This record gives sequence, C-alpha cells and structure tokens, in this order.
Amino acid sequence: RNDYNEYGQLSSRIGAKWELKGLCYQNKEGLKDEDLKTLCNHFDVEEKKAIDLVFNLARGNFRKSEKLLKRACEFADGKAVELKHIEAAASFLMLG
Repeated sequence: RNDYNEYGQLSSRIGAKWELKGLCYQNKEGLKDEDLKTLCNHFDVEEKKAIDLVFNLARGNFRKSEKLLKRACEFADGKAVELKHIEAAASFLMLG
C-alpha cells in the first residue's frame, strides 16, 4: 500500500484555496465582526458591551462563543441576556 497515493487523493479534495477566519478578524479596512454580531443576535444579545465581552472571552472562536451564549441564556432563565449573565456563564466555562 502506498501512503503517498492517499495523500495525493486527500490533497486533491482539500487542495482548494480556503481562507479560514474566526468570528472576528482584522483586515485592511479594520476589525470585521459581523459574524459575531449575527451569532449574538441569534441569542438576543445586542448590547455592544456584551458583544465585546463575548469577543474578549472566546477570542473569535465560534464553538466557545456559542457555548458561552447558550450558558448565558440558561442563567437568564427566559429573560433577556444581559452582561451579568455572560459574566456568570464565563465563570463556569473553561474558555482558555
């Protein structure tokens, strides 16, 4: 069995040019955070301070941001998610 053939096949499948970015990223126009805002809006978080806190805690990582926001929703208990709920959720999660 030739492992190089498997690598060649894998390379042909993923060889397309992909540019992966986090929910927030820096480009020549400045910080782009529309994806993070969209995610936060899905959880009814629209306050700029709260969105900034999610960014600082999860560092643009989608899975961490989603987990943080889900836990914050649990702390909000059906009410609007506030800054204090995100802070409480962060204390229960390992985000590092």
